[in-house]
This record gives sequence, structure tokens and C-alpha cells, in this order.
Amino acid sequence: MEGYDAVAYFHRPSTVKGSEAYTSQWQGVTWRFVSAEHRDLFAADPVHYAPQYGGYCAYAISHGTTAHGDPNQWAVVDDRLVVNNNPLGAQTLGVASIPQHPRRRCELAANPQARNT
Repeated sequence: MEGYDAVAYFHRPSTVKGSEAYTSQWQGVTWRFVSAEHRDLFAADPVHYAPQYGGYCAYAISHGTTAHGDPNQWAVVDDRLVVNNNPLGAQTLGVASIPQHPRRRCELAANPQARNT
């Protein structure tokens, strides 16, 4: 997340860098936060606050590949954080369709027989 506060995405209209004063370790990564409250929320449920798809671009994942997720290209959809590589990813998928397309395309990549469902 390049130092951005993952919890802040759920509570603020813009991205915000975390502080070295408020950190948490999870999955071998140091996560930074703007406050002890955000740090504690993350520590209690990191799977909820961490970006989906391991922080990779949701658009790229929906096409069966990976690309760096830019923490400034983001959306909270279905109470989950997703990031994209650039604004085109979100525009192409459509913010409203992000929950359907990456999941559906990932399902199709894993199970081609699902194309008929």
C-alpha cells in the first residue's frame, strides 16, 4: 500500500499516508496508519481492510494477469478495498461492476465450463 492507511479508505474520501508512529505487522508487511484507532481496527480484522487480490490491480486480475495496484486508484466496493493500476482500469470495469467482473472473470479463468452459466 506504499504507506497508505488501509483503514482510512473506508472512512475518508481520499487517500492518506500512515505514520511510522502507528504500525502493524501482517503477512510480512509493515502497515502504517494515521492513528492508533486505525491500527487497532486493522489488527482486529486485517483481511477486511487489506486490499483485495493481494493489492494487485483488479482490472488486471479480471483479465487473468497481474499488475501493480496504485493506492491512488481505488474504490471500496461491497465493503472491500480494490485498487487498480490506473484510472482506465476502474473506468473500463466501471466502479459499480468491480465486484462482479473480477470475480466472474477469475471464476471463468479457473473454470472455463462456467462460461455457460
